[in-house]
Amino acid sequence: MAVYGKDKLLNIKEIAKGLDVPEPFLGKILQTLAKKKILTSQRGISGGFKFARDPCKVSFLEIVEVIDGLDVFHECILGVRICTSTPEHAKDCPFHTKLDPLLLKLYKVFKENSVGDFADKLEDFRDFVLI
Repeated sequence: MAVYGKDKLLNIKEIAKGLDVPEPFLGKILQTLAKKKILTSQRGISGGFKFARDPCKVSFLEIVEVIDGLDVFHECILGVRICTSTPEHAKDCPFHTKLDPLLLKLYKVFKENSVGDFADKLEDFRDFVLI
């Protein structure tokens, strides 16, 4: 796996433009990832963000955990109140038993795949994912 530009700092404007997301939204996410030591940041004109460690060792699950927490894989994704009141009530939800296997698969995919693996397969993606 080749890691492209691993020491290059990218500013929020570059990343937001490449991902087509609002800068303020992206800024909050990047700051959160920096606080959790997934990214490093540098202020100033030549500042920006980069991965704190090899992107091939940063799983998507780690990023999801920092941003949303892992409860997203255990709670009802439809937000049905009966599911979230107690775990034993989850079986009463008409969707919960059908969605649980999908959430388990998604968890596994996020855990087994890194940002670096993903970016290595998508040439155009490399330029704005800090690797």
